[in-house]
Amino acid sequence: MAKLSQLRFEMPYQVDAPVLTDEASGIDRVRLCSRDPETVIRLLDTTDERLLCAGVLLLHHQQGEQAEWIVRPGEWREWIETTTWQDQSGDEVPDSLGPILAPFRRSAPLVTIASVTTERARYELLDIDGAGLGCVLDDRVTVRRAGLAVSRRRQVTVEPTDEMTSLQQAVVSNRLMDTGGRCAQTFGDPIDQLTEVLGICDIGEPGKTEELTTERFVGCRLTRCLRSVLRADLTRRSGLSDTGDALIAELRELQRVIDGMRPLLEPVWADELRWKAGRAIDRLAEGENDPHFEVLDMLSSGARAPRVQESGPVTAILTTEASVRFSDLLARLDALDITDDATWSDARAAVDAVGSVLELAEGRIGRTTSVERRLTKLGEILQPTLGEIPCPQPGQIAALDPLAAYELGRSYQAQLDSVSAPRERLLGELPRLRRKLKEQWIAPLESVVALESCDE
Repeated sequence: MAKLSQLRFEMPYQVDAPVLTDEASGIDRVRLCSRDPETVIRLLDTTDERLLCAGVLLLHHQQGEQAEWIVRPGEWREWIETTTWQDQSGDEVPDSLGPILAPFRRSAPLVTIASVTTERARYELLDIDGAGLGCVLDDRVTVRRAGLAVSRRRQVTVEPTDEMTSLQQAVVSNRLMDTGGRCAQTFGDPIDQLTEVLGICDIGEPGKTEELTTERFVGCRLTRCLRSVLRADLTRRSGLSDTGDALIAELRELQRVIDGMRPLLEPVWADELRWKAGRAIDRLAEGENDPHFEVLDMLSSGARAPRVQESGPVTAILTTEASVRFSDLLARLDALDITDDATWSDARAAVDAVGSVLELAEGRIGRTTSVERRLTKLGEILQPTLGEIPCPQPGQIAALDPLAAYELGRSYQAQLDSVSAPRERLLGELPRLRRKLKEQWIAPLESVVALESCDE
């Protein structure tokens, strides 16, 4: 048997120590060298595990008098480095970690949610002359969550010296295996053992052909929104962007997603999330630092426990909603009045409403790419037609001298012309635009109906 640098064995936790002495091979005795200071790695998080669900690990590693803080950022490596801080403050999280963790923990306090403890005993194998043949490391590893032991492991490592023969290695290996040991190529890192037992929350992206329940679909979509907002916030904090424009843009996109998911979400919850996103946008524009934390809280809880109106296959619900919104768009286009500002803003909003549900569906209700392109074009055509132009009031005109009143009238007419011209053009093209849009819309709906009839 060739010599090995190390021999590793997974042992039953409560097994009695095997007899490793063997007169025939020359292993005369086993001596306890030392018991290392207990190693404790604590995982800190909020009580609802916000960091863990984001894939961020905050760890406190202590061995005897030595301690350090460790941050493992997971998928957020672009903004957060895997970093270690020497502990100078006892159990208090270093101040320098505050800005890094803020988007994940928000205002919630940190507590120990789990720990992994390693108790190590060192033994030396000696020959009859007292020469060292090798060292045996006996590690008892315990993972605790909420104070309760959820995993126990015993890991034994044999480190042969040059004096240890192949026969002696074989004797030690056989004795360990005879008492229930299993050979191991390597032992996992204690932190990996900790996360393996706990599991990291990962909703994951669904497959394009996967038929989703409402809960799964909403959970995935809100998770995507949560990560997008977090990325924009981390970009702002890391100095990669000097402004909060990207964060504001993501919050506006979130509002659009909420509008698209109206038929799926609980109305009160959706209204609250949309309102909080709007308030955060306003406060960010005013220079406030973290007004979006309440939005992140709602997204985090909503991703894990979606607040939906009813459960069921999401494709049928989105198909029905898309059809309803499209019918409303056609009605809004038919109601356009060149002198009625409200009809034009209503039509523009209807375009956005249809587009948001098609974008949300991501092809699950059929091939809608051409429809989405035409809706985008229609929105661009409608944009110049928008704007309420206030008519000068008689009292306002009476207070002006003749020349000023004349200039006010000219300005008012110019504003009217700026929207009247594009409105006239659109009304002239409307029959053709409406027909093309309707022709392209029928295809995706028919493809879904055909698929559903085949399934039956």
